[in-house]
Amino acid sequence: MSPEQAAGARVDHRTDVWAAGVIAFQMLTGELPFKGGHPAATLHSIIYEAAPDVKTIRPDVPEALRRIVAKALAKDAANRFQSADDLAAALDGTARTPTAPATLRSRRRLPLVLAGAAMVVAIATAAIVWTKRTAEVRRARAMLPDIQRLVDDAEWNKAYVLAGAARAVIPNDAQLASLLAAATARFISTPQLRWR
Repeated sequence: MSPEQAAGARVDHRTDVWAAGVIAFQMLTGELPFKGGHPAATLHSIIYEAAPDVKTIRPDVPEALRRIVAKALAKDAANRFQSADDLAAALDGTARTPTAPATLRSRRRLPLVLAGAAMVVAIATAAIVWTKRTAEVRRARAMLPDIQRLVDDAEWNKAYVLAGAARAVIPNDAQLASLLAAATARFISTPQLRWR
């Protein structure tokens, strides 16, 4: 739960960036960034306490990855990555950046760090896909009042075309099915519009 969500404020897609930061922190350190003895204490920690630096727990984590996790966990959403695309691009840039020679111990941990980075990229990609799908569904549902207006105005052809576009995104929506049935029924029952 992001600080803005814990505080009951308005949330947006940057809450997902926060969640990806929490997951990345836990994957890299084996610990949650915010702790408390009970749920209210954890919420207090999320809202008011800074996340610990990954390097205090895992000194071998690359600096660039540490900065990415810290930015994803910024308290103020305006200071976080502004989209999952931005987070993925930063992670992609980290994977391509050469690192300083590693010690034997850090070389053993490198696969874990890379696996963690790959997991964060996968989560970011899933967040992007989910965000785009959610936006498509929102747009399709926003068409429903227009479809209703077109049905009410006896503009059945336009209503049917718009309903078809919405149906491609939300095929099982009950309200859309009802509007589509109403438009089709009125179109068929209107004598001057029947096929001859």
